[in-house]
Amino acid sequence: MKLLDYTKARMKGISEAIMRFWAVFLLLIVAATLTAISIETPDDDLQKHILAAFFGAFAFLVAQVLCERFGETRLQRCLFLVAGALVTVAYYIWILNVGNINDMVWVKTFTLFFALFAAFVWVPSIRGESDFNATFLSVFKAFFVSLFFSGIIYGGLMLITLAVDQLLFEVDSNVYGHISNIIWVLWAPMLMLSLIPVFAGKNKNPGKIAKGTGYPKFLEVLLSYVLVPLASVYTLVLVIYMLKTIVLGTWTDNLLEPLLLSYLIGVILIYILVRRLSNAFTRFYVAVFPALMAAIALFQLVASYIKAADTGIEASRYYVMLFSLYSIICGVLLFIFPKKKNGYLASLAIIFALVCVTPYFGAFDTSIRNQTRLVEKTLIKNDMLKDGVLVPGDNLPDEDKQKIYNSVMYLQHVGRLDRLEFLPGDFGTGFDDFQTTFGFNPYNVGIDKAVKKYWPDSGSLIKTTGYDYLLDSWVNISTEDYTRSICTVTEEDKEYELKLVGYGNVSLILGLADTELLKVSVSEIFDTVFSYSDPNGIIDSGRLTFDFENSSAKIRVYIRQISINDMGPGNMDAVIMFSVK
Repeated sequence: MKLLDYTKARMKGISEAIMRFWAVFLLLIVAATLTAISIETPDDDLQKHILAAFFGAFAFLVAQVLCERFGETRLQRCLFLVAGALVTVAYYIWILNVGNINDMVWVKTFTLFFALFAAFVWVPSIRGESDFNATFLSVFKAFFVSLFFSGIIYGGLMLITLAVDQLLFEVDSNVYGHISNIIWVLWAPMLMLSLIPVFAGKNKNPGKIAKGTGYPKFLEVLLSYVLVPLASVYTLVLVIYMLKTIVLGTWTDNLLEPLLLSYLIGVILIYILVRRLSNAFTRFYVAVFPALMAAIALFQLVASYIKAADTGIEASRYYVMLFSLYSIICGVLLFIFPKKKNGYLASLAIIFALVCVTPYFGAFDTSIRNQTRLVEKTLIKNDMLKDGVLVPGDNLPDEDKQKIYNSVMYLQHVGRLDRLEFLPGDFGTGFDDFQTTFGFNPYNVGIDKAVKKYWPDSGSLIKTTGYDYLLDSWVNISTEDYTRSICTVTEEDKEYELKLVGYGNVSLILGLADTELLKVSVSEIFDTVFSYSDPNGIIDSGRLTFDFENSSAKIRVYIRQISINDMGPGNMDAVIMFSVK
């Protein structure tokens, strides 16, 4: 009976959430419908419309809580909803005109999502009875409760579908995608919203607020006796590392930067969650950690600035530096005013997030200008750029070669090589183009001794026996690539596509329509080559040849040149052959 009563309560809560966040629900339906269409007929153009629908859902979340907190009249509520619609339309127009959805678009989009979500959590606490710590806790609890129950339902439906497929009749593979779509695009968000109480307005319910902002015993124990001690030990490790770096003076070799964002975010989240608890552990955390966080963030800001002066600013470093500044300000304010409400944590986060996507001052605009200046400054320093004309040269320090190569590759990665006006129009980032244009071999730069670089003898022959298709040009493959089509082949009225898919964990996929015939993990190739103990240079071509095969297809990857870092991205140019069985 208790389970039945809970189910009825949750269904009633979801129906109330649909009425409360009606615009959000409609936009989630649009997103789910477009996602369903893309599952049946994959189309990259639909991705823009799906993102716009999700953005609109976030915008109307903020509009609704603004209506509840400040919408005392019908006119005010209408103005907030109109503002949400205008913001959504502005984003939709922007994303339709950005061209391909690349890393730059993704980063800007998720930064805006973060700003809207922070506003959604913060607005109910503005001059309200519940402070920011309470509203954040209610959203935090709702998220994990929704994640837990949705995960159980999702796993159950997937197992049932798998059982039907194995035991009764064949189930279309797209069914799994549709189940995921319904659960994670529609059900989970609405379940989460049904658990968040109304904090202001005529529908405010003190009982639901008290329940939504209370601490379950499990959460109190987890925060006080697990997360706070772990954060303390981790902070001690970082402080020791800081002292080591200061003593040895190895500022440009620091390893803290990749860990900084996760650490600072974790410290701030734990602070917000434990702020309303009162025991020895949480009181210690609230009193001490803001100062420690500010000190660590200040150290990292200085270290990142020193490193940026040497290697330039990339978008990722821009975010690290800006978040370090944000953490310093928050740490100081929390330490000086520990008893004040913490709403400024959200308001400052929104301001900093908007700075990151603001034209000219944003992460990508700043990094593109900086990397462009770094290339030009390095070329002028080595007499390679005269009156806007590039003069190839090999007589320059390895450090400068590395700067030029890294900056050019970054500008290529973000699609802004056009900023380097001295480059020829047909310039590519492959080995031959780079050496012809700049005059030095980018794979013989000896700055990073951990980098492994191999290529076969130029006279090596490629065996094509057993393969139907050979690409007539080299394919550049990076561990930081994103989805792109390499080629399509039509055979017996069937169109096969070879493409690279993913970011960080890139795969080479040969498919027929939406059916995956053979999937090759690019990271496995890089890991295998990285395990070679040979010195950099020419090695046997057989060790740079990789064959992959299953019952449907086979692929051969023949590496013409490869460069791998022990930490960071790798790149290779390869000849690819494939056959369909």
